[in-house]
Amino acid sequence: MSKTVKELADELGVSRQYIQKVISNLPATKKPTKLQHRYIIDNHEEAYILDCNNKVTT
Repeated sequence: MSKTVKELADELGVSRQYIQKVISNLPATKKPTKLQHRYIIDNHEEAYILDCNNKVTT
């Protein structure tokens, strides 16, 4: 299921800005698609963002 940046941030307990920063640092092939100026994050992109988040927190 797709999520927005806010939904993912709330789920992870981080700020929207942090998720935006992670997305901006992703390679072009891993960036989520935008729909009406909002990122739509699918399960694959969410897993990649979570992996990046886990590397920062450990």
